[in-house]
Amino acid sequence: MKGYKFITNKISVVILVGIAGFVFSICLLGGKNKENRIVYHELLIPQKDSILRVIYHSRLVRLKDSLKVILPGTTNDLKRVEMRTKIANMLADSANFTANNADTADTFFTKTLLINRTALGGAMSSDSFNVFPYPHKSIFFLYNDTNAMFRKEPAYNPVKSYIAVSNPRTMMEFIQRNTLAGLWLILSVAQMILWFLVIPVLYGRIDSLNEQVKNLPGDLFSVVNWLISSIIPLLFLGLFSYIFYERMIDTTIIRDNYFLEGFNTKMLWYAVIGYLVAAGCFGMFLHMSMCLDQLDQHVRTNKMVMANDQELKDNYAAIKNAFDDSFLATAVILSVFVLWLGAAFTAINHTEAMRFYKIYAGTDFLSADYVYLVGAFHTVVLLLFYIPVKLKFSSLAIAGQAQNVIAPGGNKILGNLWSSITTILVTASPLLASLIQKLLSGMVGN
Repeated sequence: MKGYKFITNKISVVILVGIAGFVFSICLLGGKNKENRIVYHELLIPQKDSILRVIYHSRLVRLKDSLKVILPGTTNDLKRVEMRTKIANMLADSANFTANNADTADTFFTKTLLINRTALGGAMSSDSFNVFPYPHKSIFFLYNDTNAMFRKEPAYNPVKSYIAVSNPRTMMEFIQRNTLAGLWLILSVAQMILWFLVIPVLYGRIDSLNEQVKNLPGDLFSVVNWLISSIIPLLFLGLFSYIFYERMIDTTIIRDNYFLEGFNTKMLWYAVIGYLVAAGCFGMFLHMSMCLDQLDQHVRTNKMVMANDQELKDNYAAIKNAFDDSFLATAVILSVFVLWLGAAFTAINHTEAMRFYKIYAGTDFLSADYVYLVGAFHTVVLLLFYIPVKLKFSSLAIAGQAQNVIAPGGNKILGNLWSSITTILVTASPLLASLIQKLLSGMVGN
């Protein structure tokens, strides 16, 4: 019997649902696929360190050979000193290269090895990586030999290498190499927990309104009405997702070989769940607007005055708070989605091959413009639902009464101003989130 009471406790149910979201996200982002193969990896240029070691050794041998052919004599002393200095510098560069983690010190390679950014980007986006086992994709660097002694030979010599997907890594190994990927994983888990929590919280809000709001005709606060109100948002978000992600974004932005096998399938699950929850929040928003309209009709019919009726004040406050909170929940869901997407872009842009691309091209391989676009469209979606409902709400007689009762006299102007600023910030939050993400990405990159 005690266990039954625990399960039926509202707070306990919400916590259990949150735990379910945690478990689901961990299973979705887990370290192995159905073939029991670890799924985390990154694009590498495996031969780059060996290429540079060969170049250093070749230069050193040629410098020593050149030193041998300089005949003794006063006129050649300066040349011998200059040659020994070059040999010493070459030995220092080679030792520095060896001591500074050659697989991660990008600047060692980019000073000596050049590559066409279009060719590098094309190799990283090759369709040949769509199948497992992942193949190698050939690329050609140019060895930039700036030493004046060797100008009789071509200044730029082609050096063949290749792009390859790293050996599978465990989740912890991958996070150690790319801390930003760890941040993205934490955001992924937290976001899924948030989505799972929202639905029972909204359900509990409707349940509590049945107890708080009194003496209103009809069965306004029912789950059925909430679900019916969610149909239009659900259809619209489905249409939006198809047009935006399938028709407008007509190519794959993040390929599975970039850092997570099955990435796009996993993200499809995230998108479906996220937009379903957002539809539920929009449905709650529309449902509460309908309840406010019914309350307004009840007030008009019975010629009620809020200033003289405490029960009316309480009823209005309960519905209005649910109305505001449901819209805020929608804005938070869509904004966190944008931050999470931006974190994925930043993490991927910090993998090895992506870092090389940025050095050579001067820009990230995965452009933040896509994140801005998602943030802008999410803001448009919020405005599409908010503006009609807000116009309807402003025309309600009960809203005017509440404004006079809640913010009389001089406080009315400040109250309206603060309410307007808050509304603008909440509505534009997805777009603001994309800008914040870009700022944080820039700080990390520097």
